[in-house]
Amino acid sequence: MAGIDPPDSGIVTRAGGVRVAYLPQNPLFDGETTVLQQVMKGVAIDEERAKDAKVIQQADEYQCKSILNQLG
Repeated sequence: MAGIDPPDSGIVTRAGGVRVAYLPQNPLFDGETTVLQQVMKGVAIDEERAKDAKVIQQADEYQCKSILNQLG
């Protein structure tokens, strides 16, 4: 499911919009942080991705409006 190991047979197909999270059995954590701090690092990455996606969407909308204005 996480794409770490290839399937023994067949094809793996993932539905669009589905998010699969993977937590290895022996994860490597910074020994100086708490579990909560490690989790929050992942949350911060997700929040940054969401901000990036919003900026890209706004740029796309602006570009579409600009093209439509040029076409009349």
